[in-house]
Amino acid sequence: MARHKFVKFWVQSFLAGVPVIKHGFRNDDGVLLEVQTLKTRDIPALACDLCGEEWSSDVALNFLAHCLAYIRKVCSKEGPVFRIKYDAAHRIVEAEEVPESDLAERIRKALQRQ
Repeated sequence: MARHKFVKFWVQSFLAGVPVIKHGFRNDDGVLLEVQTLKTRDIPALACDLCGEEWSSDVALNFLAHCLAYIRKVCSKEGPVFRIKYDAAHRIVEAEEVPESDLAERIRKALQRQ
């Protein structure tokens, strides 16, 4: 499993307060080889053991906080729809305004009903 998937699983589980997750490991052909129960707190170390690359949970949370602050700042206007992209080659997060779609209108209506 790629390192970035571990980060994704960890962030989602950590922020939601999920203590354990079930994860299936598969081969390149998509065949399920193994299912494991992973403790959320152990995922950073497990990523290092399996992928040979260490990452810090503090760095991941700081990156998330900076991304959310950037998105809040850029997307503060009501109305426009934005596409958020991460450019890994340049290590930057970008936001671009895109034409409204039917999905944006459906989301807006759903939020107004709440």
